[in-house]
Amino acid sequence: MTGAQFAAAGEEERLLEIYRACFPEDGEAFWRWIFDRVYRPENTLVFRENGQITASLQMIPCQMRLGDRVLDAHYIYAASTVPERQGRGLMGRLLELAAEEGRRREQAYSVLITQEDSLQAYYARFGYRPRLLARFEQPQTGAPDAARLCRRAEERDIPALNELYEQAAAGMLHGVRGAAHWRMQLELFGAGAQVLERDGLVAAYAFSDERGVMEAAGPEAAALAAYAAPGEIWRTLPGPQDHPIGCIRPLNQWAGQLMEQTVCFLNLMYN
Repeated sequence: MTGAQFAAAGEEERLLEIYRACFPEDGEAFWRWIFDRVYRPENTLVFRENGQITASLQMIPCQMRLGDRVLDAHYIYAASTVPERQGRGLMGRLLELAAEEGRRREQAYSVLITQEDSLQAYYARFGYRPRLLARFEQPQTGAPDAARLCRRAEERDIPALNELYEQAAAGMLHGVRGAAHWRMQLELFGAGAQVLERDGLVAAYAFSDERGVMEAAGPEAAALAAYAAPGEIWRTLPGPQDHPIGCIRPLNQWAGQLMEQTVCFLNLMYN
């Protein structure tokens, strides 16, 4: 059997083998977590050659918001081809099938975050535009009270985290984060998920790991980012001239028109 189709139950170990080969830096524990918490066969496209899976991607359901309008979408994740079969067009066939399936599911966009900027040119071949932006800020110096005001983010903070995020993303086409999504991020980042409180209210959040602060938002974001990752460039929500960190593909004409009217932002998925 050769061709592109959805994964079947029981193929997780073969997919895990491919992911380990393509993303060795992520580690076994992370991929086991993905298969336990995120992976679904019905959202996983595979390319089989002579019955053996040689390429795969996940199209994880998500939503994008612009004002009061909420649009269904899918997030392309773990796009991978076994090293010996790369360069043969297998991933391109999976990306086109994902777009066809997205339209069938009445999704407006296919979105992804690129591991490297150089990959944006590759995805452009399939209609993806490098319009998912982020701003990279220089670190602030001198936040003497940050340590006293900062603590690890907890589940009880989720309403405040989402409020700060939605305030920062107002007017943008941006990813929707429900409570379940925030809980996953708290789990993924662990002690690297922090908030800064002032006068009993959450005034900023920051999610950081070994790469630095992957997102910070809120009136006190600069102080919290400086505390969370001293001296490191930190990432926050963008303006129209900021740096692309991912790509978005409209799946119909009106979705493309809507996308062109505004700044687009997606972050803190499983990247």
